[in-house]
Amino acid sequence: MRLFGAILFQLILTAVYAQPEIFQYEKIAGIANKEHLASRLYNKLDSFKHTRQPHNSNIEIYFNRDIDFGYKHQRINLQLNDWHYQVNLLVKNDTIYLSSVKFDDMFDRGYSKLNNLQIDTVNSSIYLTIRNNFYGSHKSVDELIKDLNLTEQFASNCGDGSPKTRRWTKLERQAKNNEQSSFLHLLQSISCEEQEYGVAGFKMIEKQGKILPTRVTKLLRYLKGRKSDLVVCSGCFTLVQHPGNGE
Repeated sequence: MRLFGAILFQLILTAVYAQPEIFQYEKIAGIANKEHLASRLYNKLDSFKHTRQPHNSNIEIYFNRDIDFGYKHQRINLQLNDWHYQVNLLVKNDTIYLSSVKFDDMFDRGYSKLNNLQIDTVNSSIYLTIRNNFYGSHKSVDELIKDLNLTEQFASNCGDGSPKTRRWTKLERQAKNNEQSSFLHLLQSISCEEQEYGVAGFKMIEKQGKILPTRVTKLLRYLKGRKSDLVVCSGCFTLVQHPGNGE
């Protein structure tokens, strides 16, 4: 009976990994695990894309944005034979300190738990130490991974007819209740979209005539000057907004 169970498990495992979408995922993960430079990783993934069907395969650097102290959050979106994948990177001077390969949240089709990680723990921890000291936060490596992988949009209005979003309605309610600790937590996020929600919340509180703590006003000025790319929703469209482009 045990032998039968072992054979059945092996057959199921073989069947799963014989699926083309899993083959592609494993191929992307294998490339990411061996490459330490972001530019070369993109070129190798682009080469792999050329082995797929051209009419429904694509690759793009969705954004490559500043997340403080010379570190960048680079997101590569891959479409291979109509399956969508996402590679999130922590990069400094083209060197990859963390890579996360996953199915795109918008198209995961049941594979949301798959996440191939490659981490330079020492250098990722150095980044977190510097950042935690600056923001007054306590971010861990696990939270770094979670924030880099977060698929979020910044929007006050989004969708058909541009209705006010639930997130924005909640933000307004929190501002009315002067929930500054909630907004500070957002400012401390590594996700630029989450930080922007924190900025918006504090601006609402300021408009009510309340005085913000000095450390908060310093962070707000810093984030305004950093000018990181944001994923935003405009009407029914999601796009990357590049500060300074007049959008």
